[in-house]
Amino acid sequence: MTWLQQWDEMRSLLNELRRVETFEAAAEAVLDDLLTRCGALCAPASCFRGALHLRPDGGYEGLILRDRGGGEAHDFLPSSTAWVGLQRHGAPLALDVYRRAVTLENGEVQRLPRTEDAVFASRVGLMERLTTHVVALPVRFLRGELVGMIALEIAAPAGARPSWAAALTELQLRLDAAAPFLLSLPRAPGPTVTGDSLLPVVGARMRPLIELLEVFALQDETLLLLGATGAGKSRLSRWCHMKSPRAEGPFEHLDLITVPDDMQMAELLGWKRGAFTGAVLDYDGAVARAEGGTLFIDEIDKLSLRAQAGLLQLLEDRTYRVLGSKGGLKLADVRILVGSNADLHSLVREGRFREDLYYRICVLPLQIPSLDERADEIADWAAVMVARRQTSAGKGGSARLAPEAGALLARRSWPGNLRQLDNVVRRSYTVALARLGVGATAIEVTAADVERALGFEPGSAARATRTDGDTAGALEDAAAALARAVTAEWGEGRTLDLDHARAFEGLLIGALADALGDRREAYLALDREGLVKNRNDSKHWQKASQRVTALYEVLGAAPPLFMSDK
Repeated sequence: MTWLQQWDEMRSLLNELRRVETFEAAAEAVLDDLLTRCGALCAPASCFRGALHLRPDGGYEGLILRDRGGGEAHDFLPSSTAWVGLQRHGAPLALDVYRRAVTLENGEVQRLPRTEDAVFASRVGLMERLTTHVVALPVRFLRGELVGMIALEIAAPAGARPSWAAALTELQLRLDAAAPFLLSLPRAPGPTVTGDSLLPVVGARMRPLIELLEVFALQDETLLLLGATGAGKSRLSRWCHMKSPRAEGPFEHLDLITVPDDMQMAELLGWKRGAFTGAVLDYDGAVARAEGGTLFIDEIDKLSLRAQAGLLQLLEDRTYRVLGSKGGLKLADVRILVGSNADLHSLVREGRFREDLYYRICVLPLQIPSLDERADEIADWAAVMVARRQTSAGKGGSARLAPEAGALLARRSWPGNLRQLDNVVRRSYTVALARLGVGATAIEVTAADVERALGFEPGSAARATRTDGDTAGALEDAAAALARAVTAEWGEGRTLDLDHARAFEGLLIGALADALGDRREAYLALDREGLVKNRNDSKHWQKASQRVTALYEVLGAAPPLFMSDK
């Protein structure tokens, strides 16, 4: 094809892109164009599958699949190996699936060493669908920032070795010309995702991610859920399990933040009696408990380097050995989902997380936005939580959230995400019940109830009279209040001593746990990781809460609501 013919074809594509109105339509037009042109450039090979996905922050945000072989869209996903290659080279490349080789745009060929089996984890899946080569083209902003990839799957006859250098250059040129349209067009209104018991609320920001998760749920690859504490990773992992072919099997949740470093492998794989000091009985680990189903490993960044090596073997070979077992390896029939609120790529650079494990778990990554980024969901989630509170309390009748109360909650910031919102809703429900009487059967949580419940949030009193961030002033106010109690407000027979002032430590822990939605998170935020690892946080909390109770008894008041149920 002459240069003029190439230009005519490209101009035809650009004219089509000027007519379309959505990202999805533009993506399908670009994929069709590249599949056709790639097939012509690689003849006698055929180019029959293409996928466009956007990953601007490391997680999927858009996925368009085209299959000219008649397969279902969920039968294939873009090669994780191709994405890793683009991140490393920043330029188009071609993967030879059988030869384990990468060809770059300049014609250089690099063989992938056997040590990179974790990176080439998608190789088996590619061969199963008769793919011999994958062309990976970077989707970039005008300034060159990598935000996505187009992967084209090719089936070449035995012995055929297409000439990739010229093909990669031309295909990338066509994509670069089309990229501004892809990245600027709005998304098509997606179908409404029907809420269910696990995911009753899905807002506009979450809808595209849930549509992706429905596709990912049908795979058996590792799924990585990234997002802040309390954003809903556990709920989404269970939802993914229920949508998967393993839904009839067990779902096991292993939260690594609760497991000491030296017990992580034992908790994961299980042990035989006598395997170590204290192992007086056989114990099934999380892998065995999840047999035939799904294992969700949360806080994967807390996994020790030693345990990371064991998890890598489990993911690659699907085999494991129970600690203290004299038998052979056991086969793990389990799908593994992983969660983290940390920047794993930064941990890799710091040497705190294995690079091969990172690439092995980063096959299907999803970044879960914070609740503040999903403000349209806040009022609906709060309404669901009110109804759930009524049900869990075992009360008949009905409970609802007043519209103005929902609007009030939606205007607030929620650094603790859904956990923090749930705590405030529980408190608001209790305030409403106290106002209406415990025998009330029709509960309406009003804006006034919410206002009062929010008054128990950490720093709420200080914000009423001080500017945000005036922590020192708030502390001075607290000290002055206790001083007034000693000098002027004390009645006969009541004494306040210095030990009572130590109750402030418990108040701090309780308030922080309320904001974060979890007491262990509060201890970690206060740099008391050792207490959590050694499981001494419960004992410490018991003493701290006893001091708070003693102080409030002297004051003749009830302890704050955030001191309960932690």
